[in-house]
Amino acid sequence: MGVPEAMTHDPLAALRADLSANRGNPRGALAVTGYRLAQLARQRLPRPVAKVVELAYAFTWLALLGIELPPHVEAGPGLAIFHTSGIVVNPATRLGSRVTLRQNSTLGALPG
Repeated sequence: MGVPEAMTHDPLAALRADLSANRGNPRGALAVTGYRLAQLARQRLPRPVAKVVELAYAFTWLALLGIELPPHVEAGPGLAIFHTSGIVVNPATRLGSRVTLRQNSTLGALPG
């Protein structure tokens, strides 16, 4: 079971599904918007510029929302995030479609 191919090629299409999943949830909408824009930067901007965007995203989202969701994380469309405080997602984690993350959750990946 893999991550939908639409996510890996089009973060903006995934963002539309994410915003729908976060309807009425402004903090979640803000979190997924930053995440998908950081992914878009990784795909389309020169590496040094993308790295600056990624660092700004990581610092800002951790400070503002209390969430560590690296743009390396593969997530299918429809990602919903409720109560963003204390969410930590390992960069090697793969999330399918229509996943919901809630406060004080850690998702990791085992080595190997």
